[in-house]
Amino acid sequence: MSDTDPPIPRGGPSPLAPVRVAVLVNPRARGNRRDPVDLATVRALVGECQVFVTDDPTDLPAVTDQMLAEMPDLLVVSGGDGTLHLLLTELLHREPAERVPTFLLLRGGTMNMAANNLSTGRSPLMELRVLGEFLRAGRPKDSWPVRTVSPLRIESDHLGRPLFGLVFANGTAFRILNEYYVGTPSVTRAFNVTASIIAGAFVNRDLERKYFSRLNATVTVDGEVVGRKDLRIAVASAIPKLLLWFTIFEHHPPLARGQFYFLANFLPTREIARHFWGLCRGQWEGAGHVNHPVRMVEMTGAGGFTVDGEVYDRPEGEGRCVITAGPQVRFLDLSGLAPPGYAWSAGLAPDSGTDPVL
Repeated sequence: MSDTDPPIPRGGPSPLAPVRVAVLVNPRARGNRRDPVDLATVRALVGECQVFVTDDPTDLPAVTDQMLAEMPDLLVVSGGDGTLHLLLTELLHREPAERVPTFLLLRGGTMNMAANNLSTGRSPLMELRVLGEFLRAGRPKDSWPVRTVSPLRIESDHLGRPLFGLVFANGTAFRILNEYYVGTPSVTRAFNVTASIIAGAFVNRDLERKYFSRLNATVTVDGEVVGRKDLRIAVASAIPKLLLWFTIFEHHPPLARGQFYFLANFLPTREIARHFWGLCRGQWEGAGHVNHPVRMVEMTGAGGFTVDGEVYDRPEGEGRCVITAGPQVRFLDLSGLAPPGYAWSAGLAPDSGTDPVL
């Protein structure tokens, strides 16, 4: 720390109204099993807060009601991508987006796709230490460094209400995910299952029929039909970074409000194999393949799908779903702050009044 760096305030009362913090922990999430986040640890690092623990998705509606009873300013989520998806759905069905608390995502899950896009690479406990320092600095809530994201709004005719989440996928991706869940979830298993299925399907007809079979689906993008009957995979995303080696959206410019990323592939398996790495990296363009930001997607005959790793099953060739961008929600961005013992990054000192460029 240089002589000119402002010190990080430690302890002492803040002249501002206290920040109401709630923490939701899914103890079954893989990251939390490895590095448990419990009430005593959270309060030691962050200070006074409410901590809610649930490992059962059916408990989440009641837990959401309990959290909203105190209307926290900040909601820290330590769980997997599915935990965030289910929580977003509950919150956005209860409150208008402007009243939904700001989120902070911890890397408490297995793949941590949401945190990879909207948080830092720090461990949950280190991120909580940084959060504690940030809160003790007393920065006004209206000047917090945040990122705003519009989660996907997914309507399906077999669900009673819309879902909200960051990434939707069907077809081949949905089938591979079901195979992945047969074993114990892990990053290594995700890599091995995905790689072995894709490589095998390119040379084995039985694997091709099982995982790359065509969906009898009609896909309409922003009012224009882009494909019928031969859909292999569709992916919609509110965030650019996906999993493993799939960088299909990272070359696109930032989304305009109301947009989301969308990919749909109608190519024969041999053409997918031929252009595989270009397709995975978002570098291939041609007939039978769509990859660009959109505002509305309608699919009939879309079959089952996944949202942030949660499975919504449906017989293939059945179902209609409509995907649009949902309302904007806020995510606290602590990437410009160093852990305790390091200096504040430029532009994020407590009295600077400016946010980093996001």
